[in-house]
Amino acid sequence: MQTQTITHSSSRPSYLRPVTATATRPAAAASDEFLKTVPIFQGLPDSILRAVASSLRTVGFRRGARIFTEGQQPAAFYVVRRGWVRTVRETLTGYGVLFEILRPGETVGAAAFTDGGNHLVTAIAGSQTELLAMPASTFQALLAQSPELQKNFLAELGRRMRSTSEWQLQSGLGVDGRIARMLLRQAEWHGEASPRGITVPKIFTCQELADMVGCAVETGIRMLSSWRNAGFITSGRNQFVIHDLEKLAAIAGAEVSPNLKGRLTQSARGGRPQLHKACA
Repeated sequence: MQTQTITHSSSRPSYLRPVTATATRPAAAASDEFLKTVPIFQGLPDSILRAVASSLRTVGFRRGARIFTEGQQPAAFYVVRRGWVRTVRETLTGYGVLFEILRPGETVGAAAFTDGGNHLVTAIAGSQTELLAMPASTFQALLAQSPELQKNFLAELGRRMRSTSEWQLQSGLGVDGRIARMLLRQAEWHGEASPRGITVPKIFTCQELADMVGCAVETGIRMLSSWRNAGFITSGRNQFVIHDLEKLAAIAGAEVSPNLKGRLTQSARGGRPQLHKACA
């Protein structure tokens, strides 16, 4: 697989300024265990699963690298192995509307394989990211011969549609609600119970957070500062702590998930969070 260098305008926000992808290499044998956790590959006949494993390559992308661009013909079928990816629709002014944030085990750009059309979104590596990549023609051939893969593919498209709809709901919220939803999602993905509340590693810079919720970075910083002053969040260089989850959920116009509520009960037992190094 070859890397395509794409020119860009300096007026675009940071997440639409791609850099070149790193090298492509064969997927390691250790990925066999990972494949068993990927919903689209679960329950496949051994012969199809072996064909899948043998055709996959690991592709590394630096933070900010453009994986593919809206309107391009798919060159490969991708699954996130490490890191995370965001998908956006670009506007005529060069800015983008956030569609999804994709994590390990989730597919990237699957919708383009439904009708042989072009990609509907632009995909950007949100961190140092590894994807499992299969040539588009190989995936299409396997899809044609495996009813099990077809069934899983339809289920995957359903998950992507629901996820995209949930992300788009935030577009009708105010800036405070959109930022609150992003913090809640980070807590759902990476939050750990601590005696103080939910401790969450930072995975976005302030600029990236502002870009994704559609506000000026100064507005985002002021909003977060007001919440710190109110005492229901605190933050450091690599992490933040949500002290009042219900308050943040009220601002987001959402309910605290049972998963997060369950983690909060652990704080009473003195559970210690597992901290992660984050980009700042």
